[in-house]
Amino acid sequence: MLEDFIAVNEVKAEILVFDEDMSHAHPKLEEKLGAPLVKSILFLIDQAPVLILLRGRDHASRQKLKALFNAGHVHLAEPEEVEEVTGYAVGAVPPISIYGVRTLIDARVAVLQTVVAGGGKKNCLLKIPVSEIQRTAWEPEIQDVAE
Repeated sequence: MLEDFIAVNEVKAEILVFDEDMSHAHPKLEEKLGAPLVKSILFLIDQAPVLILLRGRDHASRQKLKALFNAGHVHLAEPEEVEEVTGYAVGAVPPISIYGVRTLIDARVAVLQTVVAGGGKKNCLLKIPVSEIQRTAWEPEIQDVAE
């Protein structure tokens, strides 16, 4: 699925395959990969799915999300909801190829050149320029959403 999206959209990105589960990649891996780790987190904001791209150690601020969307209810999607909406398991969700789901790129991510994110499978990571995420994500928007 991710491989097809990359090929069809001519995304300048590389899927890195490992022999182990990378869904909780350790920050020390950043140096080896030459790029910071980011995560794609799915929230349901008044029941509408929104993908949030954050630095690996950051957390999304529910208060900022409520204010940004003028929302009454913001919650982190359950693993089953993540898979149903994105087609990917928790920990493997890439920042691209999520059709029909608005994408918020945290301001701390937007200033980076290249990042490493979920690669579609638990043993894969995706190395991708942030400019490519902005070009190919669904309705990408840069916002300050981290706590």
